[in-house]
Amino acid sequence: MSNKYNSWAKWHPLKTVMVGKSFSPHYYRNLKNPKVKDCLVRIAEETEEDFKNYEKVLKDFGCEVIRPDLDPDECLY
Repeated sequence: MSNKYNSWAKWHPLKTVMVGKSFSPHYYRNLKNPKVKDCLVRIAEETEEDFKNYEKVLKDFGCEVIRPDLDPDECLY
């Protein structure tokens, strides 16, 4: 399946939007420092909550919302 994305002038109605996704709190499971880990987990949870609220608003206005699918077991470190 090939996705095609187009960007039009600012006065055209928004039909489809891609909204980001925060790393899962599980992503930070290997961090040893609990102070750092707790902060990052909280930020990840709050960011995802904000993305979901934004997604709801966009859908309420009739937009199609595309979200990436991140694997919580795929770590960068």
